Amino acid sequence: VLPIFEVMQKRGNVERKHMYNTFNMGLGMIVAVDADKADKAIKCLEEAGETADNSSSLSCGASYVSAAKI
Repeated sequence: VLPIFEVMQKRGNVERKHMYNTFNMGLGMIVAVDADKADKAIKCLEEAGETADNSSSLSCGASYVSAAKI
């Protein structure tokens, strides 16, 4: 996470989960695909010259989305 997001969180007194719901926290572009298609999506992105990895999983709650490191 880039330092600017920590500053915004502290100065704005914003909960961490709300920061992740509002900003991508410096992760760059996120592509969400079904788990069984992840390897193919990574291969396609890398063939296009992008750097990609399968580093998180997404889950939906009642009013938010959370990303968890795998």
